Amino acid sequence: MEGLRVELPYPGTKGLSADEESARIISLAYADAKSEMTAILQYSFQSTIFNGIGQEKTADTLFRIGLTEMEHLEILAETLYALGAIPIYVSQPPKPCDFYSSAAVSRA
Repeated sequence: MEGLRVELPYPGTKGLSADEESARIISLAYADAKSEMTAILQYSFQSTIFNGIGQEKTADTLFRIGLTEMEHLEILAETLYALGAIPIYVSQPPKPCDFYSSAAVSRA
């Protein structure tokens, strides 16, 4: 995936401690309508569609972007955990009933 990625370190979680407000803010990037989870599902969907119409190069690029988004999701999960929140797929932890919905993934 030449030219689509810069190899720089991400900030770590060292020194983070329980912080409910920070976890609430970060959780929006983790599992909300405009989150990394939605991006992963969107890239996966689009990759499948482009592959189905014979656009393998575009499909592969979208798939690889989705893999990078998965790394971002993992970093956010580790950060949430360091902040004292269990990284479950809810928009606003600690509300366990506000589950993530894939409704924001476009089918167009």
